Amino acid sequence: MKNIFVVTFGTSDVQFDKKVIERNGFEIISNKRTISLQHKSKSISISLKPNRDREDYFLLNSPRIDGEIVFNHITDFLPIIEIPLTLPVIQHLKLKNPELSIDKWFLFDTNQEKDKVKENHWRNDTLYISWIFKAKIQYLYPAETDEKFEIHTISEDLTNIDRQYLDFKMKCPGIFNLKEEEINQIIYLPQGGIDQINQALTLQLIQAYKTKVKQWQKAEDAEPNVLHFTYLFLNDLNKQKILKHLEDYDFGLIANSGIFNREDEVFRLSEFAYKKLNLDYDNLDRSIKYYEEDNTENRSKDLFIYSKIFLRKGDYGNYLWRLFTLLENIYRMKVDMVFGSTEKLYIEAKNQPGSNNWIKKIKEIPGLEAFLNKKEIYKNRNLEWRIPNRFAYKHIYNFFIENNYLTDEIKVVQNINYLFNKSKLLADLRNDLAHYLRPITLNIIEDALPKGISLYDLNKKWDEVFYIEDSKPFGIYEDITVEIKNLL
Repeated sequence: MKNIFVVTFGTSDVQFDKKVIERNGFEIISNKRTISLQHKSKSISISLKPNRDREDYFLLNSPRIDGEIVFNHITDFLPIIEIPLTLPVIQHLKLKNPELSIDKWFLFDTNQEKDKVKENHWRNDTLYISWIFKAKIQYLYPAETDEKFEIHTISEDLTNIDRQYLDFKMKCPGIFNLKEEEINQIIYLPQGGIDQINQALTLQLIQAYKTKVKQWQKAEDAEPNVLHFTYLFLNDLNKQKILKHLEDYDFGLIANSGIFNREDEVFRLSEFAYKKLNLDYDNLDRSIKYYEEDNTENRSKDLFIYSKIFLRKGDYGNYLWRLFTLLENIYRMKVDMVFGSTEKLYIEAKNQPGSNNWIKKIKEIPGLEAFLNKKEIYKNRNLEWRIPNRFAYKHIYNFFIENNYLTDEIKVVQNINYLFNKSKLLADLRNDLAHYLRPITLNIIEDALPKGISLYDLNKKWDEVFYIEDSKPFGIYEDITVEIKNLL
């Protein structure tokens, strides 16, 4: 994997130490107005200014004008050039890891048109700093060949962060066309130059390579250190994403975000909630405290809560599909409390019509068969109870209530019968929409309900069937949401 070095330059990146100057054929000539650096035997001279923060250190008076002279006589200047804000980081990294190899150097400088900017801005352009830096690196590390360097010069709108942000990705394919998995680390020094350029480049790099971006800082006369900004920024960004997913109860997006490892409690809770809402009880983590027994009633409750989540998000298709499935199982979840799970009996009766295990269950309950033989689905159409179906479950449930095999509250019984009868039109609507590829909107759903009945009314009765409190309309998933928020 590649190690990439990215640096932006400012006016303080090239400096000169008076003691070093005097040992290498140069001398400082100063008067009240000017300071110049002159070669003792050659006609080479540049203007300097003192570094107010470092005694006996000098900066280029004009990075453009004096920088050009330095670059044109680079062989003479290389022994005395100091790069105190950048070079120590490289030396530090090499000291810690002598085998470290930089695969690519990306250098950013500025070069504005003279007639479009103020004189002092033009004089401070850093285009020659890049070339001086490159020459110094190759002077110290001869293995750093020309092919490893790319210099990007910014000429317009230096302080327009919007433009710089967009331009970097478009105009710097050498960096941004790399894949994240190709990168080991990006050693990044955005210390010098224009703030808007540094900010735009920082955000683009982090967006592209995330924690692979190692942002370094080197103050004058201080040790280099790596900043935690990348991690802090990404953590805050990820936290906002997770909070949005929690707001929508999108637990699957959290579990599959790649932010958390499988041992992380946030991952475990999110994966548990996602699987439970999708009725994947066979693969639930039973060590999670929110685990509930795998039965038809708990599955139906999860199905209803998930339907409410989709309704809340305006996903009426998924809401309607789950409501339809609920209606298919509304009585079964109660009948299974007496019979045990009848899922296999339904599959058996469907695939093996001669099987009598379902009928055997019916015959085991005194009076149930005779009760069912008297029932009709519609006028002059007898109940087909010999194969498990929603109408058979309906009448079996009411028999169980009447004969005390089940002791549901009267309100629950009334609500279940009410929901089955009043929501049948929604089941028909679901089939109609599926067959004719029609759009599903809130108005279409509400128009299909009997006059005077709203979705709110239906959901309220579902809540009462499952003993879901008004204060916690999404049940244990609200508790899971709160716990995940506390873990972030």
